Amino acid sequence: MIRITFLLLLIFTISCKSSKNQFINSGNIGLSKFYVLKIDNNKKYPIFENTKPSGLSFSEIMELEKLIKPKIEETSAEHQYDRQYYAALNEHGEKLVYIFLFCDESVSDFYNLTKERTNISDGGNCYFKLKINFSNKQIISYSVHGYG
Repeated sequence: MIRITFLLLLIFTISCKSSKNQFINSGNIGLSKFYVLKIDNNKKYPIFENTKPSGLSFSEIMELEKLIKPKIEETSAEHQYDRQYYAALNEHGEKLVYIFLFCDESVSDFYNLTKERTNISDGGNCYFKLKINFSNKQIISYSVHGYG
């Protein structure tokens, strides 16, 4: 009986550890929702040039959250932001991540957030985006939408 319990515990532990590194599609961080979408380099306005699509694990998203938290607080502490993440590998093998943050729940009325890249102009501090070199943990760019 002890062996079976130990074996089941070991299997559960191994499966939890391996799932930490698996790419995910969506989830929650507190009350905020997030979506991980595949980069489409064939779009008219690609997010990154000369890259290959990649994915993100939940542990990578948690690391990204630590990086972007100061920018969220700087932009607006009053809003709760949902996110779309896009990951890619550049020609040097570095992981680049684009994050679009938005506080307007009606965005989902116009876009399938699990499949479509949003294209929103204006909206002020309810919308902003970051590009991050995840490999060296640096924010490449940060911009808040203007007021139309």
